[in-house]
Amino acid sequence: MTRNRRKIRSAGWKNAFAISLLLMSNALAQETDRPKIGLVLSGGGARGFAHIGALKMLDSLQIPIDYIVGASMGGIAGALYSIGYNGHDLEHLVQKTDWNEIFSDIPRRTELPYFVRKETGRYQLVLGLDGVKPVMPSGIIYGQKVSLLFSSLTFPYESVTDFNKLPIPYRCVAVDLVTGNQVILKSGSLAKAMRATMAIPTVFTPIEYGDSLLIDGGFSNNLPINVAKEMGADIVIAVDVESPLKKRKQLNTVLSVLEQTIGLLGLEQRRRNEKLIDILIRPDLDAFTPADFDDDQIRKIIQRGHTAARAKVGQLINLKEKYLLNRMQEPGVLDLAYKHPKIHDLKITGHTALPFSFIYEQLKMKPTDRLDVSFLQERFAEMKASGFFEKLSYEIVPLSKNDVRLIIHVKEKQKPQIFGISIDGNTSLPFKFIYQLLGIKPGDRLDTEALNSRIMEMYGLGYFEYIKYEIEPIGENRVRLNLEIKELPSQRMRVGLRYDDFHKLVGVVNVLGVNWLIPGLRFEEELQFAGLVNYNSKIYYPTRTITMPVYPLLKFGFKDIPTNIYDGGSGDLIASYKDRSSHFGVGAGLLFKKCFNAEIEYQHEYMNVTPNIAFSDPAMFPTWKHELRKVQASMTIDKLDDVLLPRNGFDFRSSYEGSFKELQSDLDYTLFATSANIYHTLRQRHTTRLFGYWGTTRSVPIYKFLNMGRPDTFIGLDYDQLYGTQMGIVRFDYRYQHKKDIFFKLIANMAFDMQYDTGPTTLYPYNVTGYGVGVKLLSLVGPIEVIFSRGDKVFVGERKKQNLVYFVLGYKF
Repeated sequence: MTRNRRKIRSAGWKNAFAISLLLMSNALAQETDRPKIGLVLSGGGARGFAHIGALKMLDSLQIPIDYIVGASMGGIAGALYSIGYNGHDLEHLVQKTDWNEIFSDIPRRTELPYFVRKETGRYQLVLGLDGVKPVMPSGIIYGQKVSLLFSSLTFPYESVTDFNKLPIPYRCVAVDLVTGNQVILKSGSLAKAMRATMAIPTVFTPIEYGDSLLIDGGFSNNLPINVAKEMGADIVIAVDVESPLKKRKQLNTVLSVLEQTIGLLGLEQRRRNEKLIDILIRPDLDAFTPADFDDDQIRKIIQRGHTAARAKVGQLINLKEKYLLNRMQEPGVLDLAYKHPKIHDLKITGHTALPFSFIYEQLKMKPTDRLDVSFLQERFAEMKASGFFEKLSYEIVPLSKNDVRLIIHVKEKQKPQIFGISIDGNTSLPFKFIYQLLGIKPGDRLDTEALNSRIMEMYGLGYFEYIKYEIEPIGENRVRLNLEIKELPSQRMRVGLRYDDFHKLVGVVNVLGVNWLIPGLRFEEELQFAGLVNYNSKIYYPTRTITMPVYPLLKFGFKDIPTNIYDGGSGDLIASYKDRSSHFGVGAGLLFKKCFNAEIEYQHEYMNVTPNIAFSDPAMFPTWKHELRKVQASMTIDKLDDVLLPRNGFDFRSSYEGSFKELQSDLDYTLFATSANIYHTLRQRHTTRLFGYWGTTRSVPIYKFLNMGRPDTFIGLDYDQLYGTQMGIVRFDYRYQHKKDIFFKLIANMAFDMQYDTGPTTLYPYNVTGYGVGVKLLSLVGPIEVIFSRGDKVFVGERKKQNLVYFVLGYKF
């Protein structure tokens, strides 16, 4: 072991460079006598999973691929295939990947800091602000998780910046959004090239590549046969998964016309390319769309690709037999003129910590040597015994009757050491702050899984449009970690919309400022308008890491919210008023981990409540103009995995409000309420919700009564109908997922221990029940939910029932 380590230290990059030149010169000096095979994979979104089925068939036939070219999804599959992932590897990879998660930039909700977590599910649109001017994003998805996935998959090959030196020489195509020219990516970061070739305009943001802005190459050359020919392919096998042009009768909708228009781009290039194809594999994918990323659909698409390739087995076998094509042959059955063929060229792949020169010396084999498989296996045994290697394997690719290509695949035991860290692209955030967030320092061993986790934690703070990285070998067993970041605007505007049967259409505009005036200071301004008016402003200082345990806060706002009052004995509407007030408060907050928040504040509130419709008795429904000085406190534990469609987790909320004469308040009262939601999902489709609530008050005015009358908390009663000075609620929901965007619900709830205390009299209503069924649809503007319910209409006297239908659309705010 000591001797080997000394060899590593003594080996230098000059030696490695000289060896590389030797290999290149040997490769160029010799010619093979079999044709070069090029494989071309087209783009097509999720339809591109069919490439995996076709690759599995090519693998089973042992047909060697000398060049591989792709566009869009074909470029991604081609890149991974070029570095050693076979068809079965790719199938396993796509089946274990959560594609809905990957195509979402936001980390899992349970991983977000509290102040970011609480904003999820509230806004349909987020815009940057340049001063007061909104700035539209360049794509719906920045591709943060996609980029990290690609970096993880290609990490061992980050040191290979010339795609000709990959195990299979590779190209992918993109389009420069600035000039409109096609760009053939043949060098640089493989992960970045993969991300560029799939940058569908308006869906994914373009990729900065030097002076260019690159987008999906499928728009100009979705089946780049000509690129494979330019690389040197004599025979081209193409897998085409693009949607065929529609016939005249099919062009009858906006979407069909748009899809056809996109399909016309690059049509002339496609027609020229099709003439150069030797074997064309075209799976039957009419039943699938580019957006079919569901697990069941992916399995079917892969199978369609395999079926289409199997239909071409006759042509593929003829090709194989005609030119004696083979790869990965077992020792002793090589169909060659000589038992020990000559090594035409040698490639070593997968190493990150150990230098090329060290592995090359350990092999004791070089180009022009005769291949002795027994000797190679002996070398592998000694190399494994050295303690440096976890796994070694090889491929033998016959190039002619007496020449082979030898490919050595290496998996090391030791991870490379980080020698240095560079950060590029930051404008307002200092290097030191980003470096501290990263939590990785020179001298640490590089662990890509831990690195990706840290990057997603950083991304969750909401400061970055993207965080990418590249691994740069700089010496023996050492690498430099290069971070490329782009910051989000420090001020952002979020816009949301919802509809319900009572307030009708309600819009929301929220402006968030981070690192405002001083680093770490945040402000939020939010206005809800149309069916109600609710304005809130908050300034607080949780520091830039949003982890300061105790932080100061300042609040002020105004509200004007329509509210109804019902008669408990008849169930009729007896009053309507505007819950109108303005307030100002100062206090402090407490954070613990990422799920717990508590705040306490002293608040000054000015009430100005005037009934619109009421009994003529002004003593019961007067005009209230109170000046309240009070203490407010709240506590939240939020561990839900989602807001709009929770599947697992719980949240717990408590609030307290106390107005006291000792504070010079006009009224003396207290109010306390607490609630909890628990969600659990079984077998992915069956979700249960258990909701509980308890609230109690002392001497509160009617405009401060507990009000739980809305379909998210109680069904069977109208909006605002469930109110009082004390109540408890239990509710059970069962939700069944019929399809990925269609859900059915069963709901039952009961309100108990209710009191209605107006001062002179106190009513004790009986327990109120309600039940119903509902359907929820997921749409671009948010969930659409319809609930059919039946419940008690009156709370005292003779029981009466009522039927109600609720319609709710949009996000929760």
